[in-house]
Amino acid sequence: MILLKSEKIASFVLSLFILLQLGQIIFSQRSLLFSKYDGLYWKDRVEHSQWVLPLSQRTVGDDGLFAYVGYTLVHGADPSQFNPETGPLGKYLLGFSILLFGNPYYATLFLGIGSIILLFLIGKTVSGKSMVGLFATFLLASDPLFASQLVSSSLDIMQVFFLLLSIWTFLKSLSASQYFSLLSGISLGLFSTIKFPILSPILFFLFAFAYYKKHKLFPFLLLCLGCITGFLFPYGRYFALGYSIKDFLKLQKYIIAFYAKSHLPVHHKALFDIFFLGKFPDISNGVLTVIQEWWIIWPISIIVSIFGMINIWITHHSLVKKMLTLYVIAAIFLFLFIPVYTRYILLVLPFLYFFTAQYITKGIEKWRVMVISSLYIVGIGFFVYLHSFLTPSVQPVLSYFLYNMSHGYFQDVYMEDIDNNQHLPNRSVFRLIAQKAYEEGQIQSVSFHQTGETQAHDSLIVSGVMTYATRNLGSFQEKKTIRFQKTDNVWKVIWDWNDLLNSFQPGDILIARVTFGKRGSVTDKTGNILVQDIDGYEVLIDPQKYSRQKEIHMLLYLSNLSGIEKEHIQNAYLENPYPGQVIPLFTSFYLWNEATKSAILSFQGLSVIPYPSRVYTQSIPVDVMNTNECCTAIYSSTTYQGVNGFEKQYQSRLHGSDGGSLILIDKKGNTARTILKKQAHDGENITLPL
Repeated sequence: MILLKSEKIASFVLSLFILLQLGQIIFSQRSLLFSKYDGLYWKDRVEHSQWVLPLSQRTVGDDGLFAYVGYTLVHGADPSQFNPETGPLGKYLLGFSILLFGNPYYATLFLGIGSIILLFLIGKTVSGKSMVGLFATFLLASDPLFASQLVSSSLDIMQVFFLLLSIWTFLKSLSASQYFSLLSGISLGLFSTIKFPILSPILFFLFAFAYYKKHKLFPFLLLCLGCITGFLFPYGRYFALGYSIKDFLKLQKYIIAFYAKSHLPVHHKALFDIFFLGKFPDISNGVLTVIQEWWIIWPISIIVSIFGMINIWITHHSLVKKMLTLYVIAAIFLFLFIPVYTRYILLVLPFLYFFTAQYITKGIEKWRVMVISSLYIVGIGFFVYLHSFLTPSVQPVLSYFLYNMSHGYFQDVYMEDIDNNQHLPNRSVFRLIAQKAYEEGQIQSVSFHQTGETQAHDSLIVSGVMTYATRNLGSFQEKKTIRFQKTDNVWKVIWDWNDLLNSFQPGDILIARVTFGKRGSVTDKTGNILVQDIDGYEVLIDPQKYSRQKEIHMLLYLSNLSGIEKEHIQNAYLENPYPGQVIPLFTSFYLWNEATKSAILSFQGLSVIPYPSRVYTQSIPVDVMNTNECCTAIYSSTTYQGVNGFEKQYQSRLHGSDGGSLILIDKKGNTARTILKKQAHDGENITLPL
């Protein structure tokens, strides 16, 4: 009677802390849950991201991609046309969440809560004790990694839900009705259409082996039928569009080939780094970075689970427990040979917590008072730790803000970084005002050096120096004071137009007047001019007028003409063009004849204008040409730096710089301030020695 009472108290304590943990996760993410999904913004964002333009710096994570694709799918899009390598089910669920609730986050929230319930049911069923299920659930609900994915538009929580649903219905098919095997198969099929089903064969084999050991042929057949049904169901729209089974099989072949041909390096000790060091090896270079979601329970659960799994096999525990150990071992083994991200371990954590819970709860029978007292202490500790994890830092917001500012992604500044409760114009107007100022001022990038910060409760002031890099006139600096406010547990920038440029207000104009300075000419020993700065040509493109049908041919021609890779050229005019403006692509490095100019102009949307250029009068020595720009080659004596040959050898003597001024004109036409003023400087002319 005393034991029963102590178990009830322990169960109550665990249930209370599970609810508290879920409550604080939801409360901390209330801003996301009440946000509204903007389909037009995300269309622009994804179509100008690395998913469409491989070199784009306007990156979108998997979560943003999946939510947008889900949004398009529920509006009738073909699931095989964009991101087909990832199964459609998770994306459909995100899309329906947007339709029903206004954003994608409810899909993972509901399925995450469902995962907690399923883990409790599995723990209780397998162990025969509610305490085991509750303790495993308590560990999962307290896990920072689980918390970070619970309100998100990633697919990992969805995988966990259908994985646990498949296992629980399988258990029910053994203990209750054999028809649960059909539901288990459907769940396994659905699990397989969320992400690449690398773990699905393992589960199917374990289920099939259990039915074989128990001589249950009919449940096995139902399992097979369910798997096929669950796998095909998310492709209903695909078949409705007229695709055949043959087309479907080709699509699956493409998906397999896509991952088989992936050249991402495998870091075999990644799991060890993740679990025991709390660091994640970068997929591309293996450099370890700190995992913000890591907590001490991960290595503890691994160690306890190893002893627990060994004990299961030694003491002849049930077939089901042995199956769960085999699943964990097989999953971890597979993860050793594929590129692994931290969130992948969510597919094994629930089971590690189950094995951990089974061991720890043994002590309640002998040490019930101590265990119950410890539960309060541990529960409070986990609650406080998770609360600290859920308390946002202002530094990521500052980093994203400066990144977007530096690249001129002002539509992203508006949507992601600043508090839109201010009296600001809408997103399109805000972007036009800010990006136009950068275009007029020839500002190519900005960087920020923080010098101090002052925090008072939910407000923060960051002070520092902003450095602006211009195309022709060099750099200039301004002191900045960037204000932040935390509302609904989210830090946002309180926008001030001084953040863009000191003294700037909407309606002001920047005027860049440039006097071109010349880089020194180079003459050979016989008096022939090898290279000099003279009037050449600049090629521009109108992103609204070029022919998409002839784009590949156009890019190949421009690439051969300029020596710039076609991907760089395409990125220059598609990544973030200012609306209504032509985009300069490159200047000539030799004098083009009329045939060359005519060939350029034959492509719709291209134009050629005179422009000061560095012109090589002999054959083009590509090995001595260089400019510090990434995706274009617009000549400027200020930015040009020789990297090989005589251009490098005599760089300090040849180097010149443009001059001129950068002036801010207010709405009334008055000069508000002269931002930058410098004299042009010509480099020294060089005659090569004998």
